Amino acid sequence: MSQKRVYNVFFAIPFDAATKSIYDTIIEDLRNSKFKDNFHFSLGTTSIDNTKPDFSKIEQLRIEEFKAQNQDFLTRFVHVIESSDIIIADLTNNNASVHIELGIALTLNKNILRVSGRDLINIATDLQGYEVNKYTCRQQLYDWIIRYLAYFLAIKRTEPTLIVPDWHNVSPADIKDLDSSRAKERLAATGNIIAIPRQINPRTTRDSEVKLSFKFIETSDDSDWFGILLRNEGGNPWMGSGSFVFARLDGRLEIHNIPTQELICGKKEYKHLEKNKEYVLRVNIDGNHVSASLDEELESGAHFDTEGYQSPGKVYITCYRSFVEFGNVEFAQHDAIAFRT
Repeated sequence: MSQKRVYNVFFAIPFDAATKSIYDTIIEDLRNSKFKDNFHFSLGTTSIDNTKPDFSKIEQLRIEEFKAQNQDFLTRFVHVIESSDIIIADLTNNNASVHIELGIALTLNKNILRVSGRDLINIATDLQGYEVNKYTCRQQLYDWIIRYLAYFLAIKRTEPTLIVPDWHNVSPADIKDLDSSRAKERLAATGNIIAIPRQINPRTTRDSEVKLSFKFIETSDDSDWFGILLRNEGGNPWMGSGSFVFARLDGRLEIHNIPTQELICGKKEYKHLEKNKEYVLRVNIDGNHVSASLDEELESGAHFDTEGYQSPGKVYITCYRSFVEFGNVEFAQHDAIAFRT
């Protein structure tokens, strides 16, 4: 089952009294809509929580706002946009601040709903090449937003489907018999101990979910691993960008960033894995969130949140100093933005 995340929605709007009043009402309606448990809303640099206030957190929020008082508003807006999944940009008055926020969102590859309460011919020339939805009243604007959230959520909730039903193996090219002492000596002397990554899906994708079964058949020691590369640009996979999730024989499940592989971003420890026993590895990468689990639901596994530019790439599997069989590969593409393959 696909992970049930709560997504962040940021409203980039002119802060004149009339426009703010419209959006205050719309956000209140959204908080009471069928999507109230799926989205979290931010208007300006102030977070709008859908839940009852947690007074233990309110004081911390005030402390953070106090610390940020010497930061310019651009810096503060960048942080909010980085951590958001959807940007709703109101272009009605060609407001300069909204244009800056829209530019930041485009640079960071965010999902953007552009709306305007004026004729589209009045939109700034540089933005006329983008899709903009016109509204003539608050209800129409609300309908545009609801429709956008519904499509977005439908894509994110797509369940994985079986793409590789049979079993295959993956191992470093020069490993033939890991049980022999000669093979282990060869392992210590060679740099060719990571299997060539095997692509499991031909399409370039940013957000996706992968579920597969695997077995360690032969290993060198407890630190050997089997893993999945996500958002990988190809070529030399260890020099590009992306995220890397792998399970070690000793039961450690780790999430790393590439190329800074030494940095552990998320981690969970399971029981020591057994050779020739089938395990299920689940991985989901969605916006700025990565999660993974072994033989359990994603919500119970390891998690990592990052910010910044969210680039697309390919999905690969690989292993380290081990002979691994894998199969029953299920895959779901959760991109709400079109990328060139």
